[in-house]
Amino acid sequence: MERMQVEVRSVETIKPSTPTPPHLKSYKFCVLDQLFPLIYVPQILFYNNPIHDNNPLSKNDPNQNILTSLKDSLSKSLSLFYPLAGRLTEDESSINCNDKGIPFIEARAKGTFHAFSKDPNRIKSLPSFIPHDIYDHSSRSSSSTSGQPLKVTDLLPLVLQVTMFDCGGIAIGYLKLHKIVDGGSWGSFLETWAALAAGCNEGVVIPDFATALSLFPPCNWAIPNPETRSIILDPFDIKEGESKGCIVKAFGFSARAIAALQAQARSEHVRHPTRVEAISGFIWKHAMAAATTASTISKMQASYLKKAAPSVLIHTVNMRPCSRPKLPPAAIGNLITHAVAYFKDSNTRPAELELKDLVAEIRRCISEAKDDKFLSKFQGKEGGNFVREHMKKMMSIYEDVNINPYKFTSWSRNGLGLNSDFGFGIPVWIGYTGGRVNSLLRNFIALIGTIDNGIEAWLVLDETEMGILESDSQFLAFAPPIN
Repeated sequence: MERMQVEVRSVETIKPSTPTPPHLKSYKFCVLDQLFPLIYVPQILFYNNPIHDNNPLSKNDPNQNILTSLKDSLSKSLSLFYPLAGRLTEDESSINCNDKGIPFIEARAKGTFHAFSKDPNRIKSLPSFIPHDIYDHSSRSSSSTSGQPLKVTDLLPLVLQVTMFDCGGIAIGYLKLHKIVDGGSWGSFLETWAALAAGCNEGVVIPDFATALSLFPPCNWAIPNPETRSIILDPFDIKEGESKGCIVKAFGFSARAIAALQAQARSEHVRHPTRVEAISGFIWKHAMAAATTASTISKMQASYLKKAAPSVLIHTVNMRPCSRPKLPPAAIGNLITHAVAYFKDSNTRPAELELKDLVAEIRRCISEAKDDKFLSKFQGKEGGNFVREHMKKMMSIYEDVNINPYKFTSWSRNGLGLNSDFGFGIPVWIGYTGGRVNSLLRNFIALIGTIDNGIEAWLVLDETEMGILESDSQFLAFAPPIN
């Protein structure tokens, strides 16, 4: 089957159903938001055909009923989560909550969701279900039409695309600006939008915009230099000179495979490895081996073939449940930190790496990152200095050409709103994106839960390393590619 054709039918700007009050027109970032780069994150939620006799959306024109319901509920949701309908200020320190709204793209896929779900090349088709334009062209000044680059004030916080399959199946794809919402914040928004669409008002989440600002006050030193333009990480923007970018592939871990990896990962240090720990250690081990082999091939130095290069694993940690006292689940902001696991033994061959040893290191670093005493250092006026030093540490890792950093994040279905029911059931599949993406996303790994209690790992790797991983029989025995 060729790449599925998706045709855009219309684009409409959705604005908040009620205007944002004057006293809320400026939403200031906490220091954690200030430091977060301008990264856009794609996701797609796929739903089966919701049309049946008991569903009120099935009457008359079902597709139009669904689209109208999604738009109306989105407008109401934006009244609660009003910063998503605004625009960044030029110094990136706040959002001008001007109610300009966000694009809602209606599209049609030529084919059925069933046919798409059975297509072995469906991963390559995923970008067609995600909007690509991250700029608000309605606000462009005359200077922007004279060849000058667009400004951060033109960036859209969120872009949505709803695609209807011929069979009635639905895909909700989006690009969200991480600087404004982390996974927890986005989950609160998704749950609210879905609850309003389904007519379930008790499921509405009231966002907490005050906690982050009070605990992590903004710092002047975190405001970008006006002479230095911020890097905008658009996953679909493959720069000139990096003709290939990186490759995205997905691999599936069944519940049985995960249990087997957990058994392998047990040790005296970690008696009960979590599913995420076991999978993360397993991927890290085999990704390191692939990188080592690729480096050897490029350098033509066989003596390096079986020695692993220094590497780090970076795992995103949600501060909310780990802080003392706990932060509200609906607190909005990038309330996350990073756990850093190290592998430095260059004399060890990748084949000799023990999963239990890697998992023990992962457990150590995650435990440290979740420690409430450690997290308390980020808070208050003095916390700004600690945040600055922590940022320097992370930047030194990313800038070290001798280290391979692997960036993991776990997208829980329940914790991040990815089980959201808009009135037509929960998603049967959740995707990231596919094909080639910006090389700045290299070594990014997203772990996404499946409806059958498995986990899919979405990997962004150098093309050569991806090819080596795809031929690694020991890796594929636990994680076959999503076909």
